[in-house]
Amino acid sequence: MESQLPAPVAPSARWGRALLLVGSFALLVFAPVPICPTRNWLHIPCPGCGATRAILTALRGDVHAAMHLHPLAIPAAVLMIPTAFIALRGIVQTGLPPPLPRWLRLTWYAFVGALLALWLARFGGMFGGPAPI
Repeated sequence: MESQLPAPVAPSARWGRALLLVGSFALLVFAPVPICPTRNWLHIPCPGCGATRAILTALRGDVHAAMHLHPLAIPAAVLMIPTAFIALRGIVQTGLPPPLPRWLRLTWYAFVGALLALWLARFGGMFGGPAPI
């Protein structure tokens, strides 16, 4: 049996997908209401609670306050740069995001482990306690 490749995606559709991805991300970051399901349904901070506020605070120049809001927010933002570049480049070239390189995938796995460890530690009162929600 012959495998069928997906139909090629037109350049305008590839650019549309890339813009949709960027627009969706911007909507999540700059939404005027909290859209975190953990916060809204369970009334507890999620592992990433405070990260968006921390990044926006760091961009205003207050790194100390940003680290208080979420100690891993700046490393997360740095890690998102190559991830977004690879994904957007793949979407524009082929219409689909490519798999991440092994080094980046392993870095994300380590980051998620650190994020969960920090979340549990903050519930234990460390690093300023749970993020304010």
